[in-house]
Amino acid sequence: MTTPLSRNDFHKSSYSNPDANCVEVAQRADAVELRDAKTAFGSATDFRLHLSRTGFAALLDTVRADQV
Repeated sequence: MTTPLSRNDFHKSSYSNPDANCVEVAQRADAVELRDAKTAFGSATDFRLHLSRTGFAALLDTVRADQV
């Protein structure tokens, strides 16, 4: 079983706008989690995207290539 991530495990993306559209990222040895920084941490609406490291790398490649 995986230990839940704490608030301190997440950091704001350097590409996030401080006033809107902020994404926070937490990394584990085998996975990455993304969350919306505007949502209260741990709330019922604190939905997260869980990706393998390979999946996260593919997401970044797609975004960087402006294919989204």
